[in-house]
Formats: sequence, structure tokens, C-alpha cells
Amino acid sequence: DATPAPRRLDLFQSMTCDRGSVNFFAGGPCQSVEWCPTPLAEFSEFQILAVATATDPGPDHPVMTQTDERGLIQFWSIAVTNRMPKSARLMFCLAHQCGLVWDMKWCPSKCWQSSQHGNDEDRLRRAGLLAIATSAGQVCIYSIPHPDEIIASSKPENDTAKCKESSSPMYKPDPCMILRPSAVGSQSYGQCWYLDWCPKHVKIAGAYSNGFIVVWDIVSSSAFLRCDSYTVDQPVLVPLLSFMAHAAMVKSVKWCPLDSDYLVSCGYDRQVKFWDLRKPSYAIHTYKRTWNTECTWLMHFNGVFAGQDEVLSGIGNKTNGVNFIDSSYYSSYMLNTLVSAHNSTVTVSDVAKNIFMEKMKSFVQIFLANKCKIE
Repeated sequence: DATPAPRRLDLFQSMTCDRGSVNFFAGGPCQSVEWCPTPLAEFSEFQILAVATATDPGPDHPVMTQTDERGLIQFWSIAVTNRMPKSARLMFCLAHQCGLVWDMKWCPSKCWQSSQHGNDEDRLRRAGLLAIATSAGQVCIYSIPHPDEIIASSKPENDTAKCKESSSPMYKPDPCMILRPSAVGSQSYGQCWYLDWCPKHVKIAGAYSNGFIVVWDIVSSSAFLRCDSYTVDQPVLVPLLSFMAHAAMVKSVKWCPLDSDYLVSCGYDRQVKFWDLRKPSYAIHTYKRTWNTECTWLMHFNGVFAGQDEVLSGIGNKTNGVNFIDSSYYSSYMLNTLVSAHNSTVTVSDVAKNIFMEKMKSFVQIFLANKCKIE
């Protein structure tokens, strides 16, 4: 078959490929991408995808220097038919002054407001709560409305027949909650690189440049967890717990999906550590071999899958790829990968028991956890 001619995409333009995939141009390097969780009763063929991009990828960003530059989070509507993406359309953009967004996570459940929900006329129905980890050294939580209501509220009253393919509106709200690593002197923590919601969705854990893991209780009413700038409309909270987890930058932190007292972290000190938050003074299990980029739990597996970089592996040393690290009962095992490279992202599917690994060589590998070869 003849190779198709390359096609140029303009800013925020999308195209559908023949192989059941959709491409769109976000305008800059994508720092984080996250799907909005939709209840089964509200399932629609249009799914919401949040994309955080860097407006200017040129400047350097030292890990211990906090920056609060302007940023943009895009919300795309992906049309899915028969489990295949068909089209993509930019619905609206959220402008913020929080700096670069290194990671973002939707609250997993109980945030979607349906059309039957009793809603105030002055308030838009909420699609979810989105928490972002920023280069300003704090975590900001935004209440994201349904894209259709954003578009409807931005149209003039005398222009109801306006075409839907018009320019997407710009949305600039204030965060509904700000989480800081300390009441004073938060500059020593550096930037926040990763965050995760606990299984009960009442706590958030953040990973910082100085090796600290910070845990916030977002539903606590204690006055000791509030900053001086605390207001009812925009609460500013300080940590419930913070502790030194690694000797270098913490790259990833994940809660145990079955017990909110346990979490796992990996850092640039080449260590993966399991923590009991009731006794955070020491790790209950430590694994050290190479540079770990991300770790994640898989439901009903007694351990985590960690993506690793080959930069610190010797020639012929099979330590790169994806490792399964047992949480202290047995040894650590390595999954036999097809190609060794820098594994930037590792995610799992609890339903299909699949492991998805993104590589620097422009492709994604998928493993079935129950049938992985262990060496």
C-alpha cells in the first residue's frame, strides 16, 4: 500500500485516521492527560478528556524553584461509537495562574451532577472535581462544569442559532480549594510532581522535589489544618501528615486501592518504598535497583508494577522495562518486555488486568498481567 501523504493540523484541529484513532493538535507539549469518570447511568457517546499543555516549553524549570506562570487546561469531547473513537472537539479551556501542571487527577466518584440534580440558576452543573499538581508547589482543586453548559452560558442571548463549531470559550475560575505543603516556608519543598486520591476520596497525597510526601485531609473541619488566608469560598489547607520519604525528588506516589493506610512511592534515589501511614517514620519495605519513573497498584495483586529507565542499567543487565514489586512477602520480579527503553508512564486496567506502558520510542506496549513472563 502507498504511504499516505502527511497532513498538517492547525491549532485545536482534529482528524480521524482509518485505523480507528483520532489525532488532534493541542498546541504544545502535553504534560498530563486524564479522562473524566462518568457514572454508568450517565454514560454517553461523548467522553470528556482533560489535557494540560505547556504554553512555552523553552525555559528551564529547576525542580527546587517554584513558578506560578500562566497555564491552560483543555477539555476535549471525544465521540466514541462501538468502543472506537470517531471524532474530537475542543469544548472549552480553563486558564489558571498555577504554573506548569505536572500531574492531574479527577476525583474518582460522587462528583458528577446529572440533569435531574437540583441546581441553582447561578451555578453550572458539575462534571467533576479536578486536582492538579503544579510547579507553584501546591495542589489546586477545580470544580469543572459540564462543557455543554459552559458553551450555552457563553453565547449571547440574541445569538442562539450560532454554529456549534465556533471558537471554544475560555473559562477562568478560582480554585475551589488550595492545598499547600506548609503554612510558612513552602519554598523549601520545591515543585509538586505527582498526586493521588485515596480510595475513599477524602485525602490527597502529593510528591515533592525535596523528597517529602504530603497528605491532606480535604474534608476535615479542624482549625489547625487551615491557613491564615482560609475563606469559605476558597479554603486553603495545610497537611495532615508530611514525612521525608526519599533522598531525592519523589516521582510517583500511589494509594493502595484496598486500604487507605498504605501507599507506595518511587523517587530519583532509585528506590521504591511501601509505607504504613500510621507509622511513617520508616518504610515497611524498600526495593532498590534502578531509576523508577512511575509505580501503580493493580487490584488483587499483592504489589505494584513499576516502570523503569535503562539509563542506570549496565550492558546486558535485565533490570529495565516493567518490574512487579511484591509488598514485602516475596522477592521482586521483572516482566519480560519486548523492547528496553525509557518507560515514562505505566498505568493498569483493573477490569482487563492489562498493563499499559508508554515508551520514549513513540509506541505503547500492553501486557496481560495474568500471563506475563516472570524472570
